[in-house]
Amino acid sequence: MAGVFFAGTDLGLTPFSSESIKGSFLDFLTIWDGTHYREIASVGYPTTLPTTDEGRVDDNSWAFLPVFGVLAGLVATVTGLSYSAAAVMLSCLAGGAASYALYRLVEPRTGHRPALWTVAFFTFSPLGFLLQVGYAEGLFAFLTFSTLIALSQQRYWIMLPFAFVAAFTRPGALALALALGIHVILRLRSGQKFPRNELRAAVTVGVLLAAAGLSWPVIAWVVTGVPDAYLQTEMAWWSKYIGYVDFLPLTPWFLFFHSKLGAVGFAVPVVLAALFVLWISRRSLRPLGSDLLAYGASYGLYLFAVFLPQQSLIRLLVLPMAPLFGDLALTRGRWRPRVVLAVCLVAQPFAVVALWYSYFP
Repeated sequence: MAGVFFAGTDLGLTPFSSESIKGSFLDFLTIWDGTHYREIASVGYPTTLPTTDEGRVDDNSWAFLPVFGVLAGLVATVTGLSYSAAAVMLSCLAGGAASYALYRLVEPRTGHRPALWTVAFFTFSPLGFLLQVGYAEGLFAFLTFSTLIALSQQRYWIMLPFAFVAAFTRPGALALALALGIHVILRLRSGQKFPRNELRAAVTVGVLLAAAGLSWPVIAWVVTGVPDAYLQTEMAWWSKYIGYVDFLPLTPWFLFFHSKLGAVGFAVPVVLAALFVLWISRRSLRPLGSDLLAYGASYGLYLFAVFLPQQSLIRLLVLPMAPLFGDLALTRGRWRPRVVLAVCLVAQPFAVVALWYSYFP
């Protein structure tokens, strides 16, 4: 990140951002969505939705969940740091914690060396730079991996605080609720002992997680007085790619590819979904266990159901799916993981230029 920033500064270039920066490196690390987290920390959420000249809801901070911005603001207040410094520090610390949690999650299934390679792929992936900018990715990853550790240990009540906070950190907590549901079904079908108190705990936690994952639109409604405030806000972001549409689950990918490719575009999501199913069903992923595979499938379904496949989808997909980097096809052998890591290291500067300096991730 520093290399790209200072090289661009020497060349007299500035990031292609609608938000001008003051020239400092820390400001560079908190552009794009970071400006909305800064706004959440300083003034909270708008009680009146901003509108365009056509009377439609415009981009606003209701598209972003509160935990990261609020925590960064608290760190800034307590330490006396600027918001930018506090947000970057929080992101780096959360990324380190996420790396440790990822190791703890994968190591019992794959062993020490494959787990270390998994962490290396996570931190040095082309999108690993997001763990050192003012985004919520590292914090969400830590909360998600910690939730999955508790799930794999069948400690259902321990899941709740991590997953509940995750539900207000970044979208995706519904995938954790679905993964827990799959876990319960598989455990019941396996014939292994499932004490009634544990079953009751699992079901209760699942319901609470689902409620938390669905609560943000309700909160936006209560605060703004507009029943579909959150959906209108999301559709404002989507309008840059496909125009204004009504939200319907499981349609975003079809709408996006149809807008780019016409009728042929309807086939693209089907092909991509089939490829995803084939990939997550591969033998080399099975050592990771049913819980991690259930989460991977649930999160993939969640993204397919509700997210538009524009460039931001890359970061939404890669980092939370990092437990699947434990794939033996990537981590097994002497040279294969080294080659994968080398490719990641070579690709990361290009990703920084393409998805941070030139356009938003």
